Amino acid sequence: MRNAILKNTMLAMLSIAPMQAIAQDAPSQDVPAQEVPAEETQATEAPAQDMQDQAAVDELMVAYEQYAEARINLTQVQADGGDVAAAASNLDMARENLSDACRVLEAPDLATCLDQFIPPEMRLPDDLAPINIEPAPEAEAEVPVETQSEPEPVTERESEPVMESEEVAPEANAESDAQTEAQADAEAVQEPVSEEAPVENQDEMSADDSAPELIAAYEAYAAARIAFTQADAAGEDSSAAADAVLNARLDLEAICAELGAPNLAACLDEYVPAEMRLPNDLAPLEMNSGEATSDEPMPETDAQEGEQAATEGEVAPVEEQPTEPLEQVEGVETSEEDVAPVLDSAKEEPAPVPAEEAEMDANAEAATDGETAVEAEADAEVKADAPPPQDDAEAQAEAAPKEITSITAEEGERVSDEEKVEAAAARSAPKDAKVVQESESDFRIVFQFNNQVIVENKDNERLEQGSDETYIERLRNGRTRETIVRADGSEIVTIYNRNGDIIRRSRFTPDGREYVLVYVDETYEDDLLEWRDPALDLGPLRLEIPVSEYVLDADEADEDELVQFLDQPPVERVQRLYSINEVKRSARIRDMVRRLEVGGLTFDTAKATISTNQIDSLTNVANAMLDLLDENPAETFLIEGHTDAVGGEVYNLELSDRRAETVAVILTQAFGIPPENLATQGYGERYLKVRTQEADRRNRRVTIKRITPLISPVARR
Repeated sequence: MRNAILKNTMLAMLSIAPMQAIAQDAPSQDVPAQEVPAEETQATEAPAQDMQDQAAVDELMVAYEQYAEARINLTQVQADGGDVAAAASNLDMARENLSDACRVLEAPDLATCLDQFIPPEMRLPDDLAPINIEPAPEAEAEVPVETQSEPEPVTERESEPVMESEEVAPEANAESDAQTEAQADAEAVQEPVSEEAPVENQDEMSADDSAPELIAAYEAYAAARIAFTQADAAGEDSSAAADAVLNARLDLEAICAELGAPNLAACLDEYVPAEMRLPNDLAPLEMNSGEATSDEPMPETDAQEGEQAATEGEVAPVEEQPTEPLEQVEGVETSEEDVAPVLDSAKEEPAPVPAEEAEMDANAEAATDGETAVEAEADAEVKADAPPPQDDAEAQAEAAPKEITSITAEEGERVSDEEKVEAAAARSAPKDAKVVQESESDFRIVFQFNNQVIVENKDNERLEQGSDETYIERLRNGRTRETIVRADGSEIVTIYNRNGDIIRRSRFTPDGREYVLVYVDETYEDDLLEWRDPALDLGPLRLEIPVSEYVLDADEADEDELVQFLDQPPVERVQRLYSINEVKRSARIRDMVRRLEVGGLTFDTAKATISTNQIDSLTNVANAMLDLLDENPAETFLIEGHTDAVGGEVYNLELSDRRAETVAVILTQAFGIPPENLATQGYGERYLKVRTQEADRRNRRVTIKRITPLISPVARR
């Protein structure tokens, strides 16, 4: 137990250390605005890191994390009586990889290399000291079986965070053989059971207490599915593994029946914690040949066989649908299996439907007669098969409001300076969302809603740069209206709801002309207080254009090509106008517009800053934006930040968000793009181009989308 706690603590240090370092380096939101244009920025950086290649330092960080876990693992294996020889071999390999990474950086020796490049907070105590290897116990050969069946190893993992297991395990598994990978995957399924114990969620704890037999049966079922996948991937005979999955499923169904829940899917949803579940755990098994094998019990009567055939007939079309278009990946040779889908919505799990809404939909469907259902289905098919719109006006044909009143039409009550500070800082997560982290220094908040972890920040500071005055007024229904007055007489007016969501924004020119940048119809304003993904009202996006016309690499296009690309309309009709937060949070909504890839930027290691010589790489992109703004001053461009999968999820989210903000600050300060025409959002490692848990430059990028037709009525140009 003591060694398990040590392991968990050390892994926590590895995960948290980079966040602590960046918190010290960049304590506030205005760091990008201060650091980017200043020549003295480079002088304050560590000389060694400025001289080394970004990729080499990244590789060293990854190699050290693998080495640290190998040391911890060897100590743990010795205490548990496991395979010490294998653990020692893994440690030797990890140390050799670490030495190779240091040689690339031309460090004189390993100790000097680590002192120079690895932050002290990230290092293990005495990390280069030799470990005395003790003789392994006699039961060493039985370790793979004991790891799954004995309760003690599971108990020792109670304090291990989910995030850390996700970060470190894939890298360690890459160095193991197929059998060890299957065992590690099975352990990963078991870990969330004990991880839930210290959490304050009493519902999940009571589920474990009330159905321990079901939890154990699900672990066996999940392990059987993993074993089947491993056998099938290795080209071995997987029929025995498929039978094991079937038997495990039968056990699950029997236990669920005893619990009074004969429907297996509903039973697992009620009693098995979501964090413990495998993705698509009840889907038919996929054979290596592409053939689907159901793990459901075989029918015993002719009538049941007919029902089974009918069910299989319904499932079959799923496999016949066209495959998702993939990302365009260049550089290092990458297998097709590792290339992610081009649509962000295809990279994530579908948004869960709220229980009450699902019940209402089911009742409504039951009440619908056959003729109406057929008409609705036919109408949906027509919309899905409709060609992409030719311009923004056609895209908004069903969404543009008929009449818009001025954003200043409603009378408000101006607040005092003291109240203004409170109102400016006011923001909150949506209802039913769990706040993960909140920063008072830069107004960032990280919250979790269902399967999404989201970072949000307020753009007030960017917009207020160079302003003469800012005042706030109270409006009805808990809304506030902020007015930023600039020296040239122009004004930026924004209305926020109680959560701090932007529901309207306009710019007034010095002569009083109003340009509508954001417009949410009053009908939907109250809906924004409780987050519901608009994707629930839409089907999957069918990309009817080539990927080359949907994604463009900014480095491979001139200014005219960039203007033409960014000016293209959405790839499908817009159902309504959305809020900026709806667009930021919903991958399905963002997928409606095309994506400009800006992959040539090199940020300082673990920072959101870039050197001044990087600014020129944005010249063509900035000029293209300015050309579009000359035609329509109400354009809005969403700048998205992305990282690779190295590091913690929250850390990557915040880092990518700050990097997106840095690009926005550069576009404003260096090129003169008004800040109100730019929105920023970080997504961390959520939408990888290449499916890898290792450091990959192709996943570290900035993307830009013109979201104007999603949030603003084009008729108001």
